Amino acid sequence: MPGFFISNCQKKSELSNCIPEYCIQKDLSNQQFQIKWNTLNKFMNDKCMIENEHYIVIQDGYLLNKGNLVKQYGVSKIEELIVAMYENIGDTFFKLFRGSFSGAVYDKVLDKWLVYTNHIGDHAIFYSIINNNFYIGSQVNYILDACRANHVKLHFHEAAAYQMLTFGFMEDDSTYASEIKRLRGGKYICIKNGNVEVKEYHSFSVEEYSLTEKDEEEWIELIDEAFQKAVQMEYDKDKEYGYLHLADLSGGLDSRMNVWVAHTLGIEHLLCCTYCKADYLDEEIAKEISQYWGDELFVKPLDDCSFLYDIDEIIKMNSGLSIYFGITGGNRMLKNLSVWRYGLEHTGQCGDAIIGSFFKERDDCKKHIPSGMYSERFKGKLDTDYRNSFDNYEIYLFYTRAFQGANCTHLIRTNYTEVVSPFLDVDFLELCLSIPLELRMNHNIYKKWIIKKYPKAAAFRWEKINGLITDTNAKRFMKKLVWRGPQKIKELFQKNGPAYSMNPLDYWVNQKPQIRDFFQRYFDDKKELIERMCSSELQRDLNDMFDVGNAMEKMMVLTAIGAISYYFGDADYER
Repeated sequence: MPGFFISNCQKKSELSNCIPEYCIQKDLSNQQFQIKWNTLNKFMNDKCMIENEHYIVIQDGYLLNKGNLVKQYGVSKIEELIVAMYENIGDTFFKLFRGSFSGAVYDKVLDKWLVYTNHIGDHAIFYSIINNNFYIGSQVNYILDACRANHVKLHFHEAAAYQMLTFGFMEDDSTYASEIKRLRGGKYICIKNGNVEVKEYHSFSVEEYSLTEKDEEEWIELIDEAFQKAVQMEYDKDKEYGYLHLADLSGGLDSRMNVWVAHTLGIEHLLCCTYCKADYLDEEIAKEISQYWGDELFVKPLDDCSFLYDIDEIIKMNSGLSIYFGITGGNRMLKNLSVWRYGLEHTGQCGDAIIGSFFKERDDCKKHIPSGMYSERFKGKLDTDYRNSFDNYEIYLFYTRAFQGANCTHLIRTNYTEVVSPFLDVDFLELCLSIPLELRMNHNIYKKWIIKKYPKAAAFRWEKINGLITDTNAKRFMKKLVWRGPQKIKELFQKNGPAYSMNPLDYWVNQKPQIRDFFQRYFDDKKELIERMCSSELQRDLNDMFDVGNAMEKMMVLTAIGAISYYFGDADYER
């Protein structure tokens, strides 16, 4: 994702983005540091890169509560706000920001750098400390290019490849270079007197109320109040800049409730976007909902499978930190839109897990189910220390499967525009984590909230069950039998995998020999590099998984080897 780069190493390197025409570049002429800006040319009043007598201030992304904060501190510009808050609150002033942001402040008097990312870490910061030099940037390639310019040797982090082959994303702060780490959400870097320290300013936790303290009706009222506030803030940010509204819409509940509540609050004229297999439920239901509200709808069918060829482009955007097909048609959809006309990309990211839960039964917490893994072939080769560092397994899943996994698509999307989800609002998320798990599991209170507060939204089918959330279990079972029964029988007699889903990867790959040929050529092209960079054990595992794995596992392998090439393909680096 575009952003900024700072380093105390003076040898210059250029910042490269995938879509430079969407960005503004700027350098600060500073004798001590290399400071560069290559930010997305949107929401510019929420951003800055300035230097004065006392400070260097860099801010990227957007702040949903900027209006309230500038009034509170009696300032007008973002740089004035940051200085005022730093001087009044101290090092962790940014904990009061709401939105997707990252930034840095250099206090000249104290010779101190503070570099931060937002609470969920989707406005990424990567960093490397080598030989008393620091390299910090919004994209991994900013650091890679700086290391190459300064002849710094990096080493392949083999554990990152195993995380990709298991989770389909990075479980922890790893990248494919041992010396480069990602700053986790809620953390910041403090550099002072030559010491570099990663500190925490915020962490999510499960602090449930008991079932006797609040009843369902009270929880529903609190959910609705907090969700409306989160939705209002994100659409107000579009209005502040005069942007049109862009929203994802599918057959699920999450994006639907973003769009639905926005309209309930008086927001009009959305361009809704959906991408899935042609004529799948997501498309059908999105059409029904957009027609109900009179919204425009952009549909990107995925049957041409063009997104399956975008390995290198996606890796360049997300640094290989998540399986490359994870955004499916989202990248190509954004390419086809006049994105400069639109503000935030309004999504329903992570709603199922936040207002619902990762668990179906409370005992799942004790059994450590679900694992969050796409493949368990090599799970025994992963280090469990990171997993065990969390007090609560559900919070571990939030920081991995949600923030590190699902939200990794934000690194791609922000090449075009900034991204937002009301479910990821800090205050809304913390409210949901205080709701007893018994109420959240199996979409229990989620469905009851919709039925009570937005009954017309409940009158549209839910893709997950191809039925209404008001259906009884018996009615749902019969619908599923009628809907899926014939398809299941067909699947028993075909070797291509199920054809009817949002993204029938195995079906597409098995049906299209040109995709299989492309996969094989891509794999074969990287063999020499893999032999040079990988241990014999990893080489064997990559080969075995690619040979016998399903379509998803093959693409996990391709992501891993593509990322290794991206980090080390043109340099004599070591494992």
